[in-house]
Amino acid sequence: MDNHRRMIAITDALTARFWSHVNIQEEDECWEWMRHKDNGGYGVFRICKDGKKMLYKAHRVSWMLRYGEIPEGDGYHGVCVCHHCNNPSCVNPKHLKLGTQKENIQDRVNQGRNGCLRGIPNPKVSGINAGLHKLTDSEVIEMREKWAVGNITQQQLADKYGVSNQTVSQIVNRKMWKYI
Repeated sequence: MDNHRRMIAITDALTARFWSHVNIQEEDECWEWMRHKDNGGYGVFRICKDGKKMLYKAHRVSWMLRYGEIPEGDGYHGVCVCHHCNNPSCVNPKHLKLGTQKENIQDRVNQGRNGCLRGIPNPKVSGINAGLHKLTDSEVIEMREKWAVGNITQQQLADKYGVSNQTVSQIVNRKMWKYI
């Protein structure tokens, strides 16, 4: 999707089209993106560039419309556009700030939105209350016990618990949910 190095040509038409998809409220409130959102709840805005349809995160476009180009920064992720408000679908420029990937992840952890990031528990959120979790701690233990007995395949476990075969593999090989 959005590559932080792909800047856009800001026109009046693009600006009007973008803001027509936003539920603008008072200046201190969240302004919700009303169109397509990705799995993380972030707004997605489609722009035609060089004859190709490109997808951009809506909050990044909002930043560019209000403040200009996003600096490149160091590392793979470059400079992130982060939310003060803990609302991924918010595009209110006053709720956005620039930061590093590390700062963005730390904010997510501090706000209790990381769920179980690569099997590392968040003390603020656990089990069924954690982000996009499909499994509880007890289900992970049960899955590992069934696998250890050896009379069930990973695909059968995946079907039983409603997760992918890859997820089962990572759990039974202790690459995910390492703390259990």
